[in-house]
Amino acid sequence: MNLRQRLFRASIWYPDAIPVDEWKTRNQKRVWWPLYDGIVMAMGLWAIGFGSPLMHRLFTNTIIDIAGGTLFLAGVVCSLGVAFPRLWRMELIGKSVVFTLLVVYAGLVGIFSVYPAYENGFVVLGLVLMCLPALMRLDLLGEEIKERRDEAKKAEETTDAE
Repeated sequence: MNLRQRLFRASIWYPDAIPVDEWKTRNQKRVWWPLYDGIVMAMGLWAIGFGSPLMHRLFTNTIIDIAGGTLFLAGVVCSLGVAFPRLWRMELIGKSVVFTLLVVYAGLVGIFSVYPAYENGFVVLGLVLMCLPALMRLDLLGEEIKERRDEAKKAEETTDAE
């Protein structure tokens, strides 16, 4: 088996990658989370390449580049964690970084908006909206962690009982 075949077998797109009891979430794992992560990467690259008038009013180019680079890298890390379920810890870290960056940016835009203070409300709400999928995924990952711990505990108890 060559490397490409091994990678495909380890990926979320392999036919047996998703257990039957999780079949209802297959499109989230195979389509929507990778798409979200791709948009996050695009946002990071856009910030580095162009920024926005709002960003340039609030931050220096260096800060915009660092934040954009961090957002891009977090998206890459998330993508790897989504694509290869064994790397779920990477996705957990990446989604936490994405969530944090978006929340901080939304907060800073809201706090440092000058008169009229409501002029950037649409942008702030849009950023908060972008946070929700990351927060939902973090919640799902947390539930999966609990399930893994419960299964490990049951396996340990079964081993101890024998």
